[in-house]
Amino acid sequence: YDLPESMTNMPRLRSLSLDHNEYMLLPAWIDRLRKLDTITFSFNKVKKLPNNFMNMANLTELRFSHNDFSQVPFLLSHLGKLKVVDMSSNPMGHLPDCMGGC
Repeated sequence: YDLPESMTNMPRLRSLSLDHNEYMLLPAWIDRLRKLDTITFSFNKVKKLPNNFMNMANLTELRFSHNDFSQVPFLLSHLGKLKVVDMSSNPMGHLPDCMGGC
Protein backbone atom coordinates (compact mmCIF):
# COMPACT_ATOMS: atom_id res chain seq x y z
CA TYR A 1 0.00 0.00 0.00
CA ASP A 2 1.16 3.51 -0.70
CA LEU A 3 0.09 6.75 0.87
CA PRO A 4 -1.13 9.19 -1.77
CA GLU A 5 1.23 12.07 -2.42
CA SER A 6 -1.85 14.29 -2.52
CA MET A 7 -1.62 14.28 1.28
CA THR A 8 1.04 16.98 0.87
CA ASN A 9 -1.88 19.26 -0.06
CA MET A 10 -2.78 19.33 3.63
CA PRO A 11 -0.11 21.74 4.90
CA ARG A 12 -1.80 22.27 8.28
CA LEU A 13 -2.06 18.57 9.12
CA ARG A 14 -0.73 18.10 12.66
CA SER A 15 -1.47 14.46 13.44
CA LEU A 16 -1.19 11.37 11.28
CA SER A 17 -2.44 8.02 12.55
CA LEU A 18 -2.09 5.00 10.28
CA ASP A 19 -2.13 2.04 12.65
CA HIS A 20 -2.99 -1.52 11.65
CA ASN A 21 -2.07 -1.42 7.99
CA GLU A 22 0.46 -3.30 5.91
CA TYR A 23 2.78 -0.35 5.37
CA MET A 24 6.45 -1.27 4.98
CA LEU A 25 7.78 2.22 4.27
CA LEU A 26 6.93 5.80 4.98
CA PRO A 27 6.75 7.82 1.78
CA ALA A 28 9.81 9.85 0.81
CA TRP A 29 7.66 12.99 0.76
CA ILE A 30 6.61 12.69 4.43
CA ASP A 31 8.88 15.60 5.40
CA ARG A 32 6.73 17.95 3.30
CA LEU A 33 4.07 17.68 6.03
CA ARG A 34 5.97 20.29 8.04
CA LYS A 35 3.30 20.92 10.70
CA LEU A 36 3.07 17.28 11.80
CA ASP A 37 3.70 16.96 15.52
CA THR A 38 2.36 13.43 16.03
CA ILE A 39 2.82 10.30 13.94
CA THR A 40 1.26 7.03 14.98
CA PHE A 41 2.28 4.19 12.72
CA SER A 42 1.92 1.15 14.96
CA PHE A 43 1.09 -2.40 13.90
CA ASN A 44 2.66 -2.11 10.46
CA LYS A 45 5.79 -3.63 8.90
CA VAL A 46 8.16 -0.67 8.84
CA LYS A 47 11.88 -1.52 9.17
CA LYS A 48 13.45 1.89 8.76
CA LEU A 49 12.66 5.57 8.38
CA PRO A 50 13.50 7.61 5.28
CA ASN A 51 16.62 9.79 5.69
CA ASN A 52 14.65 12.99 5.24
CA PHE A 53 12.63 12.08 8.33
CA MET A 54 15.21 14.04 10.33
CA ASN A 55 13.78 17.20 8.71
CA MET A 56 10.52 16.81 10.60
CA ALA A 57 11.45 19.40 13.19
CA ASN A 58 7.97 19.80 14.74
CA LEU A 59 7.52 16.16 15.79
CA THR A 60 6.83 15.80 19.50
CA GLU A 61 5.30 12.32 19.52
CA LEU A 62 6.27 9.27 17.52
CA ARG A 63 4.63 5.87 17.92
CA PHE A 64 6.04 2.95 15.95
CA SER A 65 5.22 0.01 18.20
CA HIS A 66 4.70 -3.43 16.66
CA ASN A 67 6.73 -2.90 13.49
CA ASP A 68 9.95 -4.53 12.25
CA PHE A 69 12.65 -2.14 13.49
CA SER A 70 15.83 -3.98 14.47
CA GLN A 71 17.32 -0.86 16.06
CA VAL A 72 16.33 2.63 17.16
CA PRO A 73 16.90 4.92 14.15
CA PHE A 74 19.82 7.26 14.89
CA LEU A 75 18.17 10.06 12.93
CA LEU A 76 15.67 10.45 15.79
CA SER A 77 18.47 12.22 17.65
CA HIS A 78 18.04 15.12 15.19
CA LEU A 79 14.45 15.73 16.30
CA GLY A 80 14.91 18.23 19.13
CA LYS A 81 11.21 18.64 20.02
CA LEU A 82 10.56 14.90 20.31
CA LYS A 83 9.15 14.09 23.76
CA VAL A 84 7.41 10.71 23.30
CA VAL A 85 8.84 7.76 21.39
CA ASP A 86 7.12 4.37 21.50
CA MET A 87 8.97 1.65 19.66
CA SER A 88 7.84 -1.18 21.88
CA SER A 89 7.34 -4.68 20.50
CA ASN A 90 9.87 -4.34 17.70
CA PRO A 91 12.53 -7.05 17.22
CA MET A 92 15.37 -4.98 18.74
CA GLY A 93 18.27 -6.70 20.43
CA HIS A 94 19.36 -3.71 22.52
CA LEU A 95 19.10 0.05 22.78
CA PRO A 96 21.99 2.20 21.55
CA ASP A 97 24.50 3.33 24.21
CA CYS A 98 23.73 6.98 23.55
CA MET A 99 19.96 6.57 24.10
CA GLY A 100 18.71 9.63 25.93
CA GLY A 101 21.81 11.69 25.24
CA CYS A 102 22.54 11.26 21.54
